[in-house]
Amino acid sequence: MNDWVKELNLLGFEENKDFIILKKPGDLKKTAGVRFHLVSYEKWSTDRVTFRKKKHTTCPDCHSGAGFFNRHRQYCIACKRKAVPIMLDDDGKLLEARWSENDLPKHCPACGGEWKKGALSCDHECTVLHNGIEEVRKCTYSLIEKRIPSLSHYYHKGYDAVAVDEAHYIKNAESQRAKSILRIKARTRVLLTGTPAENEVTDLYWLLGWLTGFSSRYDDPIEGFGGNPKPFAGYGKVGLEHFRAHYGGGSKRRVLDVDSVEARVGHHEQLWQILDTVMVRKKKTDDDVKDYIAVPEPKHIRYHLELLPAERELYDLLVERFREWYEGEVTKKEAAEMRGEKYRINTIEICTWMDKLRKAASCPWTFPEYDVLKGSTTAKLQYIESKVKDFMRRGKKVLLFSGHKETIEQLKLALDEIIPGRFAEYIHGDVAMQYRWDVMKKFQDPDDPLSILIMSHRTGAESYTLTEAKGVFIVDLDFNGKVRPEVA
Repeated sequence: MNDWVKELNLLGFEENKDFIILKKPGDLKKTAGVRFHLVSYEKWSTDRVTFRKKKHTTCPDCHSGAGFFNRHRQYCIACKRKAVPIMLDDDGKLLEARWSENDLPKHCPACGGEWKKGALSCDHECTVLHNGIEEVRKCTYSLIEKRIPSLSHYYHKGYDAVAVDEAHYIKNAESQRAKSILRIKARTRVLLTGTPAENEVTDLYWLLGWLTGFSSRYDDPIEGFGGNPKPFAGYGKVGLEHFRAHYGGGSKRRVLDVDSVEARVGHHEQLWQILDTVMVRKKKTDDDVKDYIAVPEPKHIRYHLELLPAERELYDLLVERFREWYEGEVTKKEAAEMRGEKYRINTIEICTWMDKLRKAASCPWTFPEYDVLKGSTTAKLQYIESKVKDFMRRGKKVLLFSGHKETIEQLKLALDEIIPGRFAEYIHGDVAMQYRWDVMKKFQDPDDPLSILIMSHRTGAESYTLTEAKGVFIVDLDFNGKVRPEVA
């Protein structure tokens, strides 16, 4: 969102005059002079839920239970007090506390039964007396007081044009964010993405469908063989399976995997013909864009650091355990083959061991076997502290990436004010989105003292603009071949 606001400002458009950021349904009525609506479809796809006020199951004052404390009236006859759950808001005002997805009751406030973990309503069976007859009923008490449809239900009936950034996120039509996009109507539709098909051919289905409106030129070829062409949209999930069967060879295959037999069976040439009618592929080297996005060629340097004694001791220990486990698996496999049976070594377990080894070289202090008395720091931390300090002295900002939350948080502690007055901050999956934007905005401000930004691999994979970074450190690499094929 920040990038779009920046680009519109560069084009001479003013916020709240020429364009607005939609935050509530009422913003759609602000049409005088407004030419652009900016929408976070992640936010607009989420239902707005109001949770019920908390109820006590026992008296919070004298702790009286059933027989003295009335759960429905929230009144205790023993101490003659009404229980009112309260909490403080950010301004220090008293509010009645409410439940949330992160704060569920241990017992149902209505029937007292044990609350099912993760549930928002109670399905506990209880016995009630009705007209003198005992009946077994489900409780059905819900923690949700009110649910309002997502903001995407309030879109305008139609736009002149719609551009959807990071469009690959709508590949699954069952997701709420995809639904928030697919219901938009517009005469001109544009999808922007660097990865239109991340995993398989069917990733393209809903993207192509929304772009073309499932028009007659986007027919279901299976029905077309019988001389009765129909659009894929007429079949929903069945149409999706037809699309996979015809263009994907019947199984999950990468779109560009043209050398495989299944890809040839999957009519990939026909698929490319469809894509050629709707896709404009831009490269950084294209004449019409290269001057606008010209970025200096980075200088790549790879350093191999010798582990310090305590690190080496831990790493060798894990390698030996991995060797023992793998040799045991090989022995089991050979024995199974001698019996004429099949035995597969668990690849997930192998990946788990690889992750342990990578973690041992990145944040060994998270392992109980690591002897902190022998090593108060690590080779990586020593090297990074030295290099980052050099950048700071020259007034330059740096960006660091790691795959481990523990490493990210440790780097923040180690690098914060490594030069007095120059600060470090981190962003990983647990950091709230609003806080992320604030941090990145400060990092992009050349005059702000926030000079070191540490991010997780996955968070950093989003399209963020962080041009103030004059040095980038990849603290640990991802061994996953799908993510980094060069290290596969």
